[in-house]
Amino acid sequence: MNATYERAGYNETKTEILSIVKYLGEATTDKISELTGKRYENISVLCLLYHRQGLLSRHRLPGSNAYVYAVSERGIDRLNWLKQEEETEIDDEDIPYN
Repeated sequence: MNATYERAGYNETKTEILSIVKYLGEATTDKISELTGKRYENISVLCLLYHRQGLLSRHRLPGSNAYVYAVSERGIDRLNWLKQEEETEIDDEDIPYN
């Protein structure tokens, strides 16, 4: 797998997670895992990473160890940028060769 493909997959997952949390308003890692079909452990690590990047805010559920995540302003800006990049991507097949 080349670096470009790996980065595209990473950004697709980031877009998916940020979109879900934005749509729901806030969500636990359990809910995000359920909706994406990805393993809880993977979602948990990614949500922590996005929190540290300032893309998600979080707080603990009362009486629980579970975190509830919400998209921050920075996260909304990043999501808009990622979606804009998605729309402007050009496939190699679309480029005419002489």
